[in-house]
Amino acid sequence: MKLFGWCRDKYRFMGIRAVRRKRVGNGVLFLFLCLIPVLYISSKIIYIQNKFARNKNFDTKHIDDDIRNAVRGLSVVHAGPSDKSVVILASEIYDVGGHTECIKNIILSWPNDWKTAIFFTRLTTSQHDAAYNFDFLSQRAHVSGIDFKGMFLYKRKLYSAYKQIIAMCPRIVLAFTHPDDVFGAMLLCMLQKSGIKILFYNHMSHSATLGMSFADLILEGTATTAEITRVQRGFNNTAVVGLPYLPLRCLPKFSDDDISGMRQKLGAGPDNILTISGADVNKFFDMDNNTSPYFEMIRTLLERNPNMRHVMLTDKLNITQQNILHSIFEKTDVGQRLHIIPRTPDYKIIFKCADVFIDSFPVSSALTQIDLISLGVANVIKINRENPMWTFHEYMPENYPFAFDNVPDMINGIEKLMYDEKLRHEIAESNYQFFIDNYEGTKWCKKLLGLMNDK
Repeated sequence: MKLFGWCRDKYRFMGIRAVRRKRVGNGVLFLFLCLIPVLYISSKIIYIQNKFARNKNFDTKHIDDDIRNAVRGLSVVHAGPSDKSVVILASEIYDVGGHTECIKNIILSWPNDWKTAIFFTRLTTSQHDAAYNFDFLSQRAHVSGIDFKGMFLYKRKLYSAYKQIIAMCPRIVLAFTHPDDVFGAMLLCMLQKSGIKILFYNHMSHSATLGMSFADLILEGTATTAEITRVQRGFNNTAVVGLPYLPLRCLPKFSDDDISGMRQKLGAGPDNILTISGADVNKFFDMDNNTSPYFEMIRTLLERNPNMRHVMLTDKLNITQQNILHSIFEKTDVGQRLHIIPRTPDYKIIFKCADVFIDSFPVSSALTQIDLISLGVANVIKINRENPMWTFHEYMPENYPFAFDNVPDMINGIEKLMYDEKLRHEIAESNYQFFIDNYEGTKWCKKLLGLMNDK
C-alpha cells in the first residue's frame, strides 16, 4: 500500500485516506476531505474525454467540434516562412509494436535535407516505458514533449506545447496521436489554424479517433480503411499510402550461421519444419466466444505433421486465455512442440528463421506483413471477411495465393509451403520485389511529400 499519493481516486497521507475524488458527467469533479465535499471543478477537457468514452461509432466530428470550441480564445500566430522541417506529433511510444516501429521507420527514411523532430504529449511515459526506442529516436531526431495527465491548467500546458512546435517552423506536422488523445487533438486544431499542413496517419483504423477534422490529408493503410473513413467517419480527404518501412540501407541482414544458431535456440533441429507466428496475444483469441480458431488450427497442423515445431512470439496469456489453450491441447501431447516466447525488439532474426510464417487471426497484424516480405519469408494469411478492419491481406500483392478465406484451405496452403522449398523461395522473392516497389522507406516518404505538394 502506498503511504503517499493517489491510488484509484484516493489520496493517502501516511497510509491514511485523506482525500477522495469522484468524477461525474460533463467533466465535473468533486473532491472530498474526510467525506466532506471541499472542491467542485468543471473541466472542458474531462467533459470531452467522457464524451469520447461514451461514443459508440466512428463519427467523432461532433467531438472535434467540442475540441475546437475548447481552444477558442487561445491566440495563435500565422506560421511564417517554414523550414524544410517535419514534426511528428505522437502521444507516446512503446518498446514493441508496429505503431512505434512506423515512427522509427519514418525518421530513418525522411530526406536528409529536412530537419526531423518528434513531440510527445506523454513524454515521461515514453522515456520510462520505452527507454530503448526513446534513446534510438533521440539520437536521430530532435525529441521533446510535455506531460499532460489530467485536467488542471490544460490551457497553459496546451499553449506551451503549441509554442514549442511553432518554434520549430515546421512545414508539415505528421500526427501519430492515440485515438483518445484529447490534448493532442487540441494541439492539431491550433496548429491547423496557424496554417501548418497537417497529415494524420490513421494507425488505429479499427477505432474511433479524435483529431481527424483538423487534417489536410488523412493517410490510410488500405483501400478498405479509406472507405471506412469516408463512409463511417465522414471524411473524404484520404489517401492510401500503406505502411512506412525501413529504407533499403537499414534492412537487417542475417548470415546462414545467424539463422541456424537461432533455430537451434528455438529448438528446431535439421529435420524440423519451423513455423512461427508473432503478434499481440489478443489477436489469437475470439474472446466473444471464448475460443481460439487459431490455436485449434495449430493443433491440427502439429497432429498432421510430426516434424513440425511451432514458435509464437506474444505476450503473457491471461487466465481466460490459458484456460482456452489448455482445453484445446489437454487431450493430445502435440502441445510439446508449441513454444511460446515473449516478444522482443530483436524479433526479426526469429522471424527470419521461419520456414513458413503463420499470421494471427481473427485479428491480423499489419506491420508484420511488411516485416516478412522485406525479410524474404513466405507467409500465410487468414482473411477476415466478417470484420474487414481486422484483416490486412491488402498489404500483400493483389490476389496473393497464400491468403485464405477459411481454415481448411489455410491448412492446405501452409502444408504446401512447408514441403516445397522451391515454392517458398519463389514466393519470398516475388514478395520482396513487391516490398521494394511499395513500402521501402525512402520511396514511401517521397510519395508522402508528393501528396502534400498536390494539396
